Amino acid sequence: MSVRSSGNRSTPLLIVRADGGPGIGAGHIMRCKSIIEALEEQGGQAVFAVSDEESLRIVEHVGCEGIVLGGSKMDLGACDADLLAAEVGLRGASAVLVDTYAAGEDFFRRLRHRVDSLLAYIDDLFLFSKGFLPAPLAFPVDVVVNYGFGFSDDDYRTPYAASGARILAGPGFAPVSGRFGLPRERCAGDDVRILVTSGSTNPDGVLERMAQACVMGAPGAVIDLVVGQSASVTLPDRLLSYCRVHRGVADLAPLMREADFAVSAAGFTLYELSCMGVPTVAVPIVDNQMGNVAGFARRGLGLTFSEVMPTAGEIAVAVQKMFGNKGLREELGSRARQVVDGRGSARIARALAQG
Repeated sequence: MSVRSSGNRSTPLLIVRADGGPGIGAGHIMRCKSIIEALEEQGGQAVFAVSDEESLRIVEHVGCEGIVLGGSKMDLGACDADLLAAEVGLRGASAVLVDTYAAGEDFFRRLRHRVDSLLAYIDDLFLFSKGFLPAPLAFPVDVVVNYGFGFSDDDYRTPYAASGARILAGPGFAPVSGRFGLPRERCAGDDVRILVTSGSTNPDGVLERMAQACVMGAPGAVIDLVVGQSASVTLPDRLLSYCRVHRGVADLAPLMREADFAVSAAGFTLYELSCMGVPTVAVPIVDNQMGNVAGFARRGLGLTFSEVMPTAGEIAVAVQKMFGNKGLREELGSRARQVVDGRGSARIARALAQG
């Protein structure tokens, strides 16, 4: 039996099913937060539905409302779909956005059976249960989003042809917060500033490796090293003297505006940097970032690597190339900003509001 929205809500409500924490990071929650901000500007409202208190803390830390449904954030099945469907009915939600690698065919099939609200899915072609997918799986949803640098509607037209789902593919739909679309405010000066970030985590000491690479490849540069919410970092004194360490940063936009270029993990931060026009050395730190890196490289938007977790020496070569060529930095920054224009969240929000 389907759970129908109550129809008595004057303001459209979106429920976002997402999680975060160690091993997952905060990227799912942050990109959905940007969509929520755009939806609120269009007169809607939203609430996160998460698996545990750990995810809820991240949601509340970024200023959003959330509820804990339970379940394993690494494996969501039919029972989890039932819990979400019940919440949809209770709150009269007009739309549901699923953003997790834990939901597969059983979850979506049951959810579609139980709710008549608009269903949307952010697809990165990766599932915990299957790993990387060679092609999109056609889940029973009304809207599918893949804002990856290397994707377009053509990649989804065949698998979703029978369903009639609306396809939102390509970096024009990157759900970047509007604050990253503001002009950069780099002050003139002799020192080159490098922003270094690995997102909310620091797997296998990649932040230390990035900092070492910057010291090797950009002597005399000022290094702004961002330590994420779920990360810790240990720098030897010889590296620490070159770095300004920033912990607990809620908003990276001000640091991005001051950077001449960035050395960044190739997750969602890569889209924020592109939107602001910050030339970037994109470092894949987990397997599921390789798709971002491949598309980023094909579009000629920055410097990248062909394998996960490059060495400090390999990163240093790319840093040196960026550091020594201001013309290259300007060209890459301008090109990236044209590709990620900062209006992706608004485009997704409009599609969700049609529910």
